[in-house]
Amino acid sequence: GIFKSVDGARSWDILPTTSDGLESVFNSPFNYIWTMAIDHTNLDQDVVYAAVYGSIIRSDDGGDTWETSLGPDLLDNVPSADFNQFGVSFYTNILITPSGTLYATLSSFTSQGNRSFRKGVFQSKDGTTWENITPIGFAEFHERTVMSYAPSNENSVYFAVDNGDLEIWK
Repeated sequence: GIFKSVDGARSWDILPTTSDGLESVFNSPFNYIWTMAIDHTNLDQDVVYAAVYGSIIRSDDGGDTWETSLGPDLLDNVPSADFNQFGVSFYTNILITPSGTLYATLSSFTSQGNRSFRKGVFQSKDGTTWENITPIGFAEFHERTVMSYAPSNENSVYFAVDNGDLEIWK
């Protein structure tokens, strides 16, 4: 699950919405949380994103509630079976630039090494509508992808792609 601090990191509490207490059962996208991003441009809401197993999820209230932002809705459709059987991307990632543009990646493989249903590189200006911006020639088979923007120009986003080798894309 996700832990949250409201006192400058002096203490931490688990968000109840992100943990069911069944750590040995893979029945929640919160079992794998790859990265998180806070939207500092939205001063009216406490917006946070999490790159979890299979999806990018979003909370407008600091983690009290969550909704799927990109990818299949695994939050409301929690299966009784193991999540490994759902054909969703194992690795996901989320990045937000200082002006609030979001970038996300979904791997082309599931946790069991099968092809995922949705994969690639995506961009959003509002966190709810996503555009697939996967470049032509981008690694067709990729596992983990990490991202960063150039501090001198946040419109320059770099992707380090694990496709058996390491590729860098801009």
